[in-house]
Amino acid sequence: MDIRDYLKEELEKEQTLFDAYEKMLSSLPKGGLETVTSKGKTYYMTSESGKRKYIGKAEEKTVRQLKLRRFLEESMRDIAANVKRITGLLEKFRPVNPEAVIGRLPKSYRADFFPDIPGFDFARSDDWDITDYPKSRSYPEQLKHTTLKGDKVRSKSELNIANMLYIKGIPYHYEELVRLRDCTVAADFKIAVRSENRFVLLEHIGMLGNEDYEKVFVLKFIDYVKSGYVPWRDVFFTFDEGDGNLDTLFLSKLMDKHFL
Repeated sequence: MDIRDYLKEELEKEQTLFDAYEKMLSSLPKGGLETVTSKGKTYYMTSESGKRKYIGKAEEKTVRQLKLRRFLEESMRDIAANVKRITGLLEKFRPVNPEAVIGRLPKSYRADFFPDIPGFDFARSDDWDITDYPKSRSYPEQLKHTTLKGDKVRSKSELNIANMLYIKGIPYHYEELVRLRDCTVAADFKIAVRSENRFVLLEHIGMLGNEDYEKVFVLKFIDYVKSGYVPWRDVFFTFDEGDGNLDTLFLSKLMDKHFL
């Protein structure tokens, strides 16, 4: 998910909010508010078409409605301005990942490989997906499930995760050894997010209820945070449900939003 996706998402939210405010506005009385103070008390009057009319104190229904009208009108002006700015940015925004730039070059200037260009080798990450990497060698007897990619993984949930990544064309490493500040951990999945030219980690927690397993997970989580990994930005977590199954619909949406 690159910045354009976030902008489109924000644009949709702003427009939805504008439509909701516009609907509320249609049911409110028209007019402006003025106040007068008498003996320490504030009283409200409407002003419409140059005429002033007394309507009561702050708790009066019409007073509350006119205050709401002004709030909605002010908000809608801001929303309309935001929509214009975001739309303009989307129209002018040009991705600068290497593949996008090369796609805009004349044919005579296009190349398949620029070894000194930061991020280019990452963007073309098909090779990364199949190259050797430092991998955990712990408990090899537990690697019982074969993925579509050909990896061996430890659980059916990890099998589902790996196969979904593979089907969606998302490059990953399984149980790559990742150096943190004070230790080295085997990340369940190291994922190449091509649209952002960076790696993220995915940890699957499949044995909630097992006290020893939970302790290991908590310690691992602390290690990530202490090493500067921000949860749900740099490292993601999935969990088995109470019946031991994996919510594949949630998983698919997670991948589409954060890993493509």
